[in-house]
Amino acid sequence: MNYGWILGALSGAALLAQPALAEVHHCKIAVKAADGGFIASDVFIEHKKGESTALVLDPLINNYNGRRPLTAEVVADSKTKISYAWKLKVTHVGTNATVKYRLTRQKADGAATISAQALGYTNHYTSTGTCKIAK
Repeated sequence: MNYGWILGALSGAALLAQPALAEVHHCKIAVKAADGGFIASDVFIEHKKGESTALVLDPLINNYNGRRPLTAEVVADSKTKISYAWKLKVTHVGTNATVKYRLTRQKADGAATISAQALGYTNHYTSTGTCKIAK
């Protein structure tokens, strides 16, 4: 699938939000049927080293947020891994919910874990994948 539009959306938003020295990581996630449609197979994160926020965009954000990236908070950053968190308002099977996401990327090999939980519900979804620099 061609995700050039995502890179373009992130780059366009980045021109307005931060210098062009940010890296874009493309995370390929192994989505499972048990994920309930809350986790996307492709997640793009644009982050400038040292910044406390990043831009995140995936097909779910594209669908529910008008093709605009969301701001993710850097919730942990160490020598070995970095974690991002964001929230997305969705309508899923007739239910409106805010879903909180957390994606952790290992810096050495790009291994990623993403979790999603709709606020107010007990269901919790987790998948894994790999992130690589997209640009």
